[in-house]
Amino acid sequence: MNGEMKREKNYMPLKTILRNYLDLNSPNWIHSGELERLAMTNFFKASNCGRRLREMYRAGIIERRLDEKGRVWYKSVKREEVKPNPVFSATPLFEFRKFHK
Repeated sequence: MNGEMKREKNYMPLKTILRNYLDLNSPNWIHSGELERLAMTNFFKASNCGRRLREMYRAGIIERRLDEKGRVWYKSVKREEVKPNPVFSATPLFEFRKFHK
């Protein structure tokens, strides 16, 4: 192991972790540094986190905003607004369902 921490065999994909975190903090904007720290606590590289966030932004799953200092902020798009995209195949831990009586 050489002092490195390893992910468990049944780990959750990074896209799922990020999407769930953004959903739980919706409608707040989250700084990219906070999301990178979240990724690192789950044994992913910060660069991998940035790549996944860009992929999710291009797919229309999350929104992105740059402030005047060049910092990047992300926010989840409501699940009803997201168009199905075959590129994004990670499934969330939970589903939002509408129950009709």
